[in-house]
Amino acid sequence: MDASRNHWAKAYLKDTFFAGMTTSGRSESINAFFDGYINSNTMLNDFVTQYDKAIKSRRDAEEDEDFKTRNTKANLESDHPIEAIAGEHYTRKLFESFKKEWRATTQDYFLEKISTDEHNIRYRVGSPKVNKELWAIVYYNLIESSTAYCSCAKFETMGILRKHILYIFKKKQMMALPGKYILARWTMNTSYKAENLLYVHSETTSSEMDVAREKQNE
Repeated sequence: MDASRNHWAKAYLKDTFFAGMTTSGRSESINAFFDGYINSNTMLNDFVTQYDKAIKSRRDAEEDEDFKTRNTKANLESDHPIEAIAGEHYTRKLFESFKKEWRATTQDYFLEKISTDEHNIRYRVGSPKVNKELWAIVYYNLIESSTAYCSCAKFETMGILRKHILYIFKKKQMMALPGKYILARWTMNTSYKAENLLYVHSETTSSEMDVAREKQNE
């Protein structure tokens, strides 16, 4: 019983959005952030200087990513409209994550229809190299043909479609990526708005901030 409890939280939170982050991942990210700048031997009088250097390094990296997003076109691996739409909307970093999933749909994958009811077709999707019992289960909505749910629940937790649903959409010859599967937080448009807001002076009044936000939303 005690051994089973280790899996409870993961199962209970399976459909909860965490943008792909985990508690251990956050700790690892913080450690990586200070790696090369601060360690257990850093003296207190050096801490502030090294901390500022770490912050500058992170900001430089973010500015580099923003520059790539603004000034480069997505490197597409196919001429399929779904990939093209993702390339137009996602930031370059997120598009690379999407492209890994899209690439998997061109590999050795299969689907098997399990059952059909008045609302859904239930498919089993996976690689023949993997035990079929471990394949993902995808529910394809017959009423809303642009809607699907996968047992891996990766979209619900990470906010980006995984290969299983993308494979179904491709097999259904869908020519567009449904807007509901493109979260605004991962798009170039949101990145630009956040960047513009960053340059509003810190002494700006709250009313002026409200005006700035309204202009961005126009």
